[in-house]
Amino acid sequence: MDSINQYKTIVLDYLQEVANLTPPGLTETIVDEQHNQYLLYSNYWEENQRRYGCFLHIQIKPDGKIWIQHDGTDLSVAERLVDRGIPKNQIVLGFRAPFYRQMSDFAVA
Repeated sequence: MDSINQYKTIVLDYLQEVANLTPPGLTETIVDEQHNQYLLYSNYWEENQRRYGCFLHIQIKPDGKIWIQHDGTDLSVAERLVDRGIPKNQIVLGFRAPFYRQMSDFAVA
């Protein structure tokens, strides 16, 4: 299995694991395999107020890099992906400015 397909499997499994942490009906997942986009977001009503927003957005670029475009969790998503076998030099913290990415152990771009 090439690395992109391996990364897709890891990302999908992790996304489902995170989704399972919330009560049913409070989060939804969007998987766009054609463009390798993976999202977890909230979409529900609570006391007449709509709760809608992205929790997690991960993209796998054609070069095989994993871009965490948004991490609205307290789960240290990048570290969890490393724990599952994705090297740090393949993960980009896309939600951080390039200047700050240089100071991390992860890829800059």
